[in-house]
Amino acid sequence: MNEGCSCKNVVPTPRPAGCPFDDDDADVIIQSSDSVHFKMYKVILGKASPIFKDIFCLPQSPPSERSPDDFFHGLPTVKVSEDSHTLLLLFTFCYPMEDPVLASIDDVRSVLEGAQKYQMDAIAKPFAVACRMGWEDDARVAARLTLGEAFWPLEPPLPVEFRYVSSENLLRLISYHRKCAAVACQLADDYPWANQLMNSLACQHCDKLYKGSTQATGLADWLRVFLSSAKSVLVTRPSSSAVTSGTFAWETMRKSYGCPPCDLPMHVVYKIHTVVELFGKELDSRIALVTLQLQL
Repeated sequence: MNEGCSCKNVVPTPRPAGCPFDDDDADVIIQSSDSVHFKMYKVILGKASPIFKDIFCLPQSPPSERSPDDFFHGLPTVKVSEDSHTLLLLFTFCYPMEDPVLASIDDVRSVLEGAQKYQMDAIAKPFAVACRMGWEDDARVAARLTLGEAFWPLEPPLPVEFRYVSSENLLRLISYHRKCAAVACQLADDYPWANQLMNSLACQHCDKLYKGSTQATGLADWLRVFLSSAKSVLVTRPSSSAVTSGTFAWETMRKSYGCPPCDLPMHVVYKIHTVVELFGKELDSRIALVTLQLQL
């Protein structure tokens, strides 16, 4: 027996997830914690999750500096902490196919946790399932997730599961969305609060170094653009994930400065990033105060 051999160092061979997550023309692999490979399309994942979209937009290091584990048969590989069953449920929601069956409270909670982590807000089905099963706490968590979806005005067709949601609870969900939208828009209109936040991040070194520069003096204009753009989104999608993604922030910088964000000094980009992050946290804290009463 070879005493130098250790089974702990053996890396399990990746297994394919199977149809429909095994297309030969996929452009990225998502690897689960139990080494199952999901061949995915970046455009679909990016549409479903701003987290994945930002990951795919990150600058890539030169091939010579990348680990062999970053690729599998030529495809970039992203390793995540969720197991294959959870990813199968999440990704099935994202793809243009029949929604998966959430057979237990564990399935509902797994989907909710994954949807929260990856900001997959357009998943309303867990709310319907939780209501049907009488899982009140899970229904409230699911309702919070649906804030990232343009849920109002309500248009058919609704997921089949909503047939089992009482009209009373459906109206309560709609009312919850409208109340959250009002709170979110109120924050976007609170320019004095946002301007005070901006000023609180002042750096004497940077302010002196860049005093009078176009980039520095443009921060106030950027803040107005950001708040105005945020409000137009939050009126139908009152969720911090809708306005704090890197893509959204970069678009507001482009509108305000008229140049690619990469041309701006790092201290300006850093201050903008910090303001966006703190705006999202403030929005989350205010939304958390909006109550949702259900009859289950």
